[in-house]
Amino acid sequence: MNPAGGEYVFGYPLLEAARLQLPNGNVLHIEVNKKKKQPTRIAAVQFNGTTLPVHSINHQQLLQGGTLTYFVE
Repeated sequence: MNPAGGEYVFGYPLLEAARLQLPNGNVLHIEVNKKKKQPTRIAAVQFNGTTLPVHSINHQQLLQGGTLTYFVE
Protein backbone atom coordinates (compact mmCIF):
# COMPACT_ATOMS: atom_id res chain seq x y z
CA MET A 1 0.00 0.00 0.00
CA ASN A 2 1.17 3.50 -0.81
CA PRO A 3 -0.78 5.80 1.55
CA ALA A 4 0.50 8.99 -0.06
CA GLY A 5 -0.56 7.93 -3.56
CA GLY A 6 -3.64 5.94 -2.54
CA GLU A 7 -2.51 2.79 -4.38
CA TYR A 8 -2.61 -0.84 -3.32
CA VAL A 9 0.04 -3.15 -4.79
CA PHE A 10 -1.11 -6.71 -5.51
CA GLY A 11 0.36 -9.45 -3.37
CA TYR A 12 -0.21 -13.17 -3.54
CA PRO A 13 -3.74 -13.93 -2.23
CA LEU A 14 -4.01 -15.99 0.96
CA LEU A 15 -7.79 -16.47 0.73
CA GLU A 16 -9.80 -17.93 -2.14
CA ALA A 17 -12.61 -15.40 -1.82
CA ALA A 18 -13.66 -12.38 0.22
CA ARG A 19 -16.54 -9.92 0.30
CA LEU A 20 -15.97 -6.40 1.62
CA GLN A 21 -18.76 -3.99 2.49
CA LEU A 22 -17.36 -0.55 1.61
CA PRO A 23 -18.13 2.62 3.59
CA ASN A 24 -20.08 4.12 0.66
CA GLY A 25 -22.46 1.12 0.55
CA ASN A 26 -20.83 -0.62 -2.43
CA VAL A 27 -19.52 -4.17 -2.19
CA LEU A 28 -16.12 -5.42 -3.37
CA HIS A 29 -15.84 -9.13 -4.16
CA ILE A 30 -12.34 -10.60 -4.32
CA GLU A 31 -11.93 -14.00 -5.92
CA VAL A 32 -9.05 -16.24 -6.92
CA ASN A 33 -9.07 -18.31 -10.10
CA LYS A 34 -6.47 -21.11 -9.79
CA LYS A 35 -5.11 -22.68 -12.97
CA LYS A 36 -2.95 -25.22 -11.11
CA LYS A 37 -3.43 -27.18 -7.91
CA GLN A 38 -0.32 -25.60 -6.33
CA PRO A 39 -0.11 -22.12 -7.91
CA THR A 40 3.04 -20.08 -7.35
CA ARG A 41 2.49 -16.74 -9.07
CA ILE A 42 -0.07 -14.15 -10.10
CA ALA A 43 -0.61 -14.41 -13.85
CA ALA A 44 -3.12 -11.55 -14.16
CA VAL A 45 -5.59 -9.44 -12.21
CA GLN A 46 -8.95 -8.23 -13.50
CA PHE A 47 -11.23 -5.57 -12.07
CA ASN A 48 -14.85 -5.83 -13.20
CA GLY A 49 -13.81 -7.99 -16.17
CA THR A 50 -11.02 -5.72 -17.41
CA THR A 51 -7.42 -6.90 -17.12
CA LEU A 52 -5.33 -4.38 -15.23
CA PRO A 53 -2.11 -3.43 -17.05
CA VAL A 54 -0.29 -2.57 -13.83
CA HIS A 55 0.45 -4.33 -10.56
CA SER A 56 -1.65 -2.03 -8.43
CA ILE A 57 -5.09 -0.45 -8.11
CA ASN A 58 -6.01 2.90 -6.63
CA HIS A 59 -8.36 3.53 -3.74
CA GLN A 60 -10.94 5.35 -5.85
CA GLN A 61 -11.27 2.35 -8.18
CA LEU A 62 -11.85 -0.01 -5.25
CA LEU A 63 -14.55 2.27 -3.82
CA GLN A 64 -16.59 1.69 -6.99
CA GLY A 65 -17.13 -1.88 -5.84
CA GLY A 66 -17.43 -4.85 -8.13
CA THR A 67 -15.19 -7.87 -8.58
CA LEU A 68 -11.42 -8.10 -8.29
CA THR A 69 -10.25 -11.43 -9.72
CA TYR A 70 -6.77 -12.87 -9.30
CA PHE A 71 -5.63 -15.46 -11.86
CA VAL A 72 -2.88 -17.55 -10.31
CA GLU A 73 -0.86 -20.34 -11.86
